[in-house]
Amino acid sequence: MENCVVRNLTTDGIRFLSSASSNLAVSNTLTADNGGNGIIIGLEGGSGVTVKAVLSRVEAYNNSHFGIILFGNSAGQTVNATVADSVAAGNNLAGFGMGPINNPQLPPW
Repeated sequence: MENCVVRNLTTDGIRFLSSASSNLAVSNTLTADNGGNGIIIGLEGGSGVTVKAVLSRVEAYNNSHFGIILFGNSAGQTVNATVADSVAAGNNLAGFGMGPINNPQLPPW
């Protein structure tokens, strides 16, 4: 996904929830003023599943939950993410979060 504006949705701006190993790349994208998270990246499958994500020049502002959150639902799941030259500010819970979806962690990790 590149060169996009995702704004004013009633739920998450970008929702990438995978049940199989997969990759995601987002660049030059704004997600703002959404009713959920700006960007949520996670796993819904069983163990041994990996998601690799790269976020470059992404802006996440004023979303109702996290700006950007990464999560897995069970042991053996991996989310490898790189965030570069990006900003997450003014979000209700925090700019960034990670951990199990039922108990996300706020920085510092």
